[in-house]
Amino acid sequence: MLSPLDIESKKFIKSAVGGYNRADVDKFMELVLADYEKLYRENIALKDKTNTLSDAVDHYKSMEDTMQSTLLVAQSASEEVRNNASEKARLIIEDANKKAEDIIKNANAEMQKSAEKNEQLKRDYILFKSRVIAEFETYLKTMKSNIQNGENQENKN
Repeated sequence: MLSPLDIESKKFIKSAVGGYNRADVDKFMELVLADYEKLYRENIALKDKTNTLSDAVDHYKSMEDTMQSTLLVAQSASEEVRNNASEKARLIIEDANKKAEDIIKNANAEMQKSAEKNEQLKRDYILFKSRVIAEFETYLKTMKSNIQNGENQENKN
């Protein structure tokens, strides 16, 4: 293959008529033409390859942009899901705490009612016991009195 230096340094022998030797010039032109055609085809092939590679780069760049966009959407969706889950968990805990407080409040109220009822039953028992004892003592006095009256009557007779 001819180099640019080969073309630049090529010297033609002058013919007797005052011009260059036509055969030498034609032979050199054939070499230049062959190398030029080869380089021209290679240049076209390289341009096609460059265009193909450029299209591939554009395609992959587009895919990269799409992936980055998809990743951003996924990250945003993930953050939203995480925030929603945190909020839902907070609301569940808040609701559970309120229900627990209500249960404790109701249990304390029931316990208070039971304690009051128990105290009332104790008072009723003490009152009932006092009445029974009082009646029993009255009955005993009456019986003693009757027994004494009965003995007094026997002594009189």
